[in-house]
Amino acid sequence: MAALSKHPAHVVATVELVQKGIRNKAIKMTTSHLDFYSGKPDDNGQVFLEPFPAAEMRHLMDQKRPWLAPRGCPSILPTDEHLDSCWQARHLWNALRCYLKFNQDDLAPGILEGTGWDFYMDERVGRLTDTWPWKVESFLDRFDSAKPHVICFLSNHKPLTDMVPSTVEIRTILYTVGSRMVDKKYQHHRIVPITIISAAGYSLRITQGFVDQDQLFVRMTSIFDFTAGEHERWDDFIQALCWIVGKPVGITV
Repeated sequence: MAALSKHPAHVVATVELVQKGIRNKAIKMTTSHLDFYSGKPDDNGQVFLEPFPAAEMRHLMDQKRPWLAPRGCPSILPTDEHLDSCWQARHLWNALRCYLKFNQDDLAPGILEGTGWDFYMDERVGRLTDTWPWKVESFLDRFDSAKPHVICFLSNHKPLTDMVPSTVEIRTILYTVGSRMVDKKYQHHRIVPITIISAAGYSLRITQGFVDQDQLFVRMTSIFDFTAGEHERWDDFIQALCWIVGKPVGITV
């Protein structure tokens, strides 16, 4: 607590709530539905991430055709029922990641370049999940102190339940908010929005969370099943990609 006292009061309050939640102590939490296509929540609160325009994503896909990349762009298919939930989710993430990074011209940039987002691993959070049955596969950041927003992909070890945040989703939000809040570059922000591409097996949803006014807010979209592969749910797969490179918005200071 001595170290915390050096930080601004709002940072101290947020980190104390994060620490309380991580220790499995009761914290105030509000859940609400998040629209998968518009990014608008049902809680009458702010939009913090506007999904990339789906029509533009389809156009970029037609241009870059990542599935023809010489290095090979993995598909969700064939699925493997013998893998555990985390490994199946990791398979789904690998397909999403490669569709954004690869190009049929191996020397040309993929869709991700030019969006302002890039992959990284928060070592403070990564170390915590190394020995657990769930894992944050990667984070995405704009490395812009004016935008505290973070996106990450989470492999869950248990099935997702509609409109019920999993323990690991809550922990990922809390850990990531806490990690960003103690970074002095972002301490002028009151809110740190975390958007999780959350998967268990081949099922996926978007879970968004942030801490404000001494409580945790968690928003969740419907759950989408990609067991039949990306082409059977192409529009939903495209929309998932749109979340990964969405536009950070909202008042966070």
